Amino acid sequence: MTEGEAWVRVWRVAGGAGLSEREARAAFRSGWQAGCQAPADVFDRPDRLPTPRRIPPPVPVTHASVAIPDEVRPVLRDVWHVVCLAEDDGDQRRRDAWLRSRGLSSPPARRAIVDVAARMDVLVTVLRDQADAAERAGLWSPSERDGGRLWFPLAQRIPGALCPVWHPEWEEAPVSYRHRCYRPYGAQRQKSIATRGAGAAWMRWPLGVHGPRTHVTEGEPDWLTLWSVTGTQPLGCLGSHWLPHWSTLLGGSHPITVCAHHDDPGVQLARRIVGCVADMDGGAVARDRVRVRVPSEPSRDWNDVYQESGKRGVLCELN
Repeated sequence: MTEGEAWVRVWRVAGGAGLSEREARAAFRSGWQAGCQAPADVFDRPDRLPTPRRIPPPVPVTHASVAIPDEVRPVLRDVWHVVCLAEDDGDQRRRDAWLRSRGLSSPPARRAIVDVAARMDVLVTVLRDQADAAERAGLWSPSERDGGRLWFPLAQRIPGALCPVWHPEWEEAPVSYRHRCYRPYGAQRQKSIATRGAGAAWMRWPLGVHGPRTHVTEGEPDWLTLWSVTGTQPLGCLGSHWLPHWSTLLGGSHPITVCAHHDDPGVQLARRIVGCVADMDGGAVARDRVRVRVPSEPSRDWNDVYQESGKRGVLCELN
């Protein structure tokens, strides 16, 4: 048997030994040089076999890892109360003007996006009185020299409105917020700013987790647009981000439409969601359940389509 013939045969048993291709080649050449004449002989020599490098499985996300800490729930409720007051009797003219600039005459539902500028003093009082819990929620920084400071976009009075981010298992109040800037902010041209403490899994979710989860999109304008067009609240990701513990949102057998931007990040988001469903249910199920739609023209999003072609144009491209 030649070395080439032996290699073809040895690769068939290398996988059973848990070896990468590089490790299998090293084991084979070492065994061949030691006089082994058959593929099995190579792997029967422990002194010639490198230790397999097995990739550990991902750490499962348990309920405990995304559970809301009890100590932050009161401040989350109080902040939500202030946000609701801001919409009920506050000034929403700047928010409404931004929506009109996006072709939307009004929010698709109450509390979907709220300008809290008129209630800022009340919000500061609520957070200062519960500074420790508010810091954990990412809305307050007690370490500032002035005795406390609001979450950055509110402290800087960056013109914008809040989109509430909910936990799928708690409906009393949002667990975090996204500040949607009316105009791109700063040198990095930020359009959306997440709550400062959003490194914790319990507060990191897409928008719309209490909806039917039949559509997934990216960015607040597309989230609001598709909600207005379809009449159902989609999941709204922050850019192309998709986190492992979000897989629980895609369970079931209902079809899922990924409404991505026509650009590279949009393609990445679609691949992540298809891969997520495939990991849970298999590739065949993912192909049946998930369909991907992007605007027909490059570098466009669904709000662009809506502004140019209206509801009919969006529905035509979705179908």
